[in-house]
Amino acid sequence: MSLKEQILSRIHLVVWAAGLMCVAVLFKIFQLQLVEYDKWAAFQARRIKTEKTVFADRGNILASDHRVLASSVPDFKMRIDFRSGGFSDALFHENVDALAKALAGYFKDRSAASYAAYLKGGYKSQSRAFPVVPYYVNYIDLDTVSKFPFLNESRRKNGFYTERRVKRIMPFGQLSRRTIGQLDSDAGDGVYGIEQAYNEQLKGKEGVVTRKRISGKTIWEPKQEPVEGNDIVTTIDVTLQDVAQSALEKQLQKHGAHHGCAVLMEVKTGHILAMANLTQSGEQYRELYNYAVGELSEPGSTFKLVSFVVALEDGVVDLDKEVDTGNGVKRFYGARMTDSHGNGVITYRRVFEVSSNVGTSVLIDSAYRQNPQKFVDQVNRLGLNQPTGV
Repeated sequence: MSLKEQILSRIHLVVWAAGLMCVAVLFKIFQLQLVEYDKWAAFQARRIKTEKTVFADRGNILASDHRVLASSVPDFKMRIDFRSGGFSDALFHENVDALAKALAGYFKDRSAASYAAYLKGGYKSQSRAFPVVPYYVNYIDLDTVSKFPFLNESRRKNGFYTERRVKRIMPFGQLSRRTIGQLDSDAGDGVYGIEQAYNEQLKGKEGVVTRKRISGKTIWEPKQEPVEGNDIVTTIDVTLQDVAQSALEKQLQKHGAHHGCAVLMEVKTGHILAMANLTQSGEQYRELYNYAVGELSEPGSTFKLVSFVVALEDGVVDLDKEVDTGNGVKRFYGARMTDSHGNGVITYRRVFEVSSNVGTSVLIDSAYRQNPQKFVDQVNRLGLNQPTGV
């Protein structure tokens, strides 16, 4: 074979090889882009990009003068992931004693030797969520501890991270506690009181951040900013609330009562200025249940007043006339009517004084059984069938 033919054959070989390589590359691109796209897109999403919910700051509950009745402050659980990528065993062993000494000096809840044994035990267990201290700390504590030996190193080397939660605080303690309400520790929603009634307005809207891992670096980018919750301004007057609660407690102690409530309303506006609810708990009285709201029931005793007003205006009752209420139990048209206890033969004046269901029912039944609509019309004339406008 001539030299020219040798050169041409080699060129043809190179061209064919290059052509085959191009075909292989195009085939692989086709396979990745179309055949295996979903598989690798999901892999990329897991490895490079993840989303995390960012909780909004909850609104405050304020008194009528804007003093804070309930507010949110963040606290943190400090943890170490001993199996995080890049965790430096050597760095841990070099600094564990110094870290233990710093923790013991700052928190003063155990000795340096105890902290050292505690941290080494966490390392031995290879925990992914080992608590640096077994409780939540505030931001000042976190900022201080983050500068301690080992924890001040790169997060990749020490596996140090934090869990944030929001703690609800009440600056005035037990004052109006049941009225203000409480949050569910896990969901963060109100479980009773104003916290529950206005939960949607207080909690705001959650945000979303996206985490990207690029070249070993973690970058957080906001996708949707959280919207802070609204503040709720109540009609509670802190000074009057304190007075009402103190006066209620004094009377409960005087009479040895199990519980009681006191509600102070401004007549002109209907605003509730104070709402105190106290229950005996051991040697103390505490706000454990809102009796003013939680024990709402049909207004039986209140309606006795309406019944007597109608009967008096119609002239169908003599307050000094006697009626037999028996042992406090009587049937009316198949229904059983009861009193809390028997009162026997008493005057209608006394019927009202002891709030007798039986005595009041006997009065109204005897006076209006032939014309019950007359009684209904008289009640309606008082406006009780109309909205109050409050």
